[in-house]
Amino acid sequence: MITTSSRFHADSLLSWLLRLTGAAAVLVLGGIVAVLLIQSAPFLVEHGSALWRNDWQPGQARYGMAAMIAGSVLVSVLALVIAGPLAVLLAAWLRYFAPLIRRPVLALVELMAGIPSVVYGLWGMLVLVPWINQWAPPGASWLAASLVLALMILPLALLVTDTALGQLPARYLQAGQALSLSRVGMLRRVLLPQAGPAIVSGLVLQFGR
Repeated sequence: MITTSSRFHADSLLSWLLRLTGAAAVLVLGGIVAVLLIQSAPFLVEHGSALWRNDWQPGQARYGMAAMIAGSVLVSVLALVIAGPLAVLLAAWLRYFAPLIRRPVLALVELMAGIPSVVYGLWGMLVLVPWINQWAPPGASWLAASLVLALMILPLALLVTDTALGQLPARYLQAGQALSLSRVGMLRRVLLPQAGPAIVSGLVLQFGR
């Protein structure tokens, strides 16, 4: 028979194990950052100020990365702007307007989420870039990169949004129905604001990806 005392000790042990695991993860991450800083210190001291220039000519000891950094940030933001609203709209539509096809579509989305990112990049180079080049040359552009990244993060963003909406208490939906709100009104005024923090957290994770 499990006593209250043994259950308390088991919970306490689990709590300490979780704390130790979290501390170990922080230490490992801190160690990685420290090693990178120590190993790159000579280069940063000698060429640190040149990193923020636009000229990239390693043969002449010019390592300007400003254009690369700015391009990466811009492409990531554009991808999030494209995929974020689309993921929220699709998740809300599947859950509240098309529940019959929700499970098959989510199964397909889960398969898309499991595709390696290099496959999306290869598809973008072989299919999307030539197609864009026909309409708005050059094909290898910020638009192509943003669309590829948006397609890559869309499945996980959609799944996170669907999970966030599914975890909302049923009383929110019941309260909206009692107030005679339409489904669009409930989504806009009740459901999406309540699920907003979880949705934003998922989008931030996709931005990091």
